[in-house]
Amino acid sequence: MKKYITLAALLAAGTTFANAETLTTTFGTANQSSVADVELSVEGLEGVTADVVSLVNSAGNVSIKTAGTAGTDAAIFSPDTNVGTGAPWTAEFKYTLGGTVEVKSLQSIGLDVVLFNSSGAYQQGGQWAAVWEGSITFTATILDENDLELGSFGGSLIPKQGQGSTPFTVSLSSASAVDLSSTDSFTMKLALTETLDNGTFVGLKTIKQEVSVVPEPSAFGMLAGLGALALVASRRRRK
Repeated sequence: MKKYITLAALLAAGTTFANAETLTTTFGTANQSSVADVELSVEGLEGVTADVVSLVNSAGNVSIKTAGTAGTDAAIFSPDTNVGTGAPWTAEFKYTLGGTVEVKSLQSIGLDVVLFNSSGAYQQGGQWAAVWEGSITFTATILDENDLELGSFGGSLIPKQGQGSTPFTVSLSSASAVDLSSTDSFTMKLALTETLDNGTFVGLKTIKQEVSVVPEPSAFGMLAGLGALALVASRRRRK
């Protein structure tokens, strides 16, 4: 009996482990004047794709920084707006859930962020080390394919002095996971709601989303097959 209980526990643990996945979004050709030209790549689950829907601040549409070391880095999504002077940005990213694996829910979000100035140079050391005051705060609102709100995430971080070109991670959490089982796509409305007190431009290096998925039928079949083999082997040993 103990063997059967142990076997069942191992199978359950394997299924639970298989449910955890990370969707990692990176940027290509991000140093474009038009947001529509920015390319996104999503890794972690086959068939999931993403696009930039919009980028705005309080004054309207925002372009992408195309100058300086940060602005010309095609892997950095660098909104050309000074968030430290009251012009934070909001970007919408649409994710289409394709492939054979069903995404069940969104658990948490991590943002790798860099700081730069109006010339596109990374803000690190020098005068910037002395004037970084306050925190960087993001909220992420999740909308379904009909633009109905499913839930939201939030988090903030106080950057270390002298840390600009080295990405730092802002972790966004929620009181409960956001259910994605009834939608084929979702939009993440990412808003930079609070920033450092002085002039600062904030860009994204990567977006990491922790999701739970329903394993493919083949995965359940493999687990069942392993369980059957273990059961047969156990009975043979007893005989």
